[in-house]
Order: sequence, then C-alpha cells, then structure tokens
Amino acid sequence: MKKSKLDNWVKRFSTGCLNKKVYKTLGAAKQMAKNVLKKNNVILHCYVCPDCFNYHLTKKNIKNWKNKIF
Repeated sequence: MKKSKLDNWVKRFSTGCLNKKVYKTLGAAKQMAKNVLKKNNVILHCYVCPDCFNYHLTKKNIKNWKNKIF
C-alpha cells in the first residue's frame, strides 16, 4: 500500500520535530548556537524546518541545504 503525503509528514514530524529542540525565533536559535560554541566548542547550524516551520540546530554540515539559515 502506497503511503500518502500526510503519512510521510506525520512520520517525519513524529520522529524528527518532536525529538528536537524547537526555537520559535531566529534570535533564540542564534543565541543557543553561540552558547553551545562558547561552552562546548561545537559549531551548530540553524535551519527552518519544512515540517513544523520553526528553527532547529544541527551539528551536520548543511551548506547545501535550501532551508539553511546559518
């Protein structure tokens, strides 16, 4: 049975967004990335999530992601 677009979105959202820290504003995401860099010396990248439309941070190199902010 072929999965619908809604089924695919629900799976991505439930396994992704619900397990990630969500930042409602770009400023909050930037501040957290700065704090982590200062405290743990880890560079985080910010992107706009296409599923929840909020900001998430990742350690992955996302230079080619279309939703990348920084």
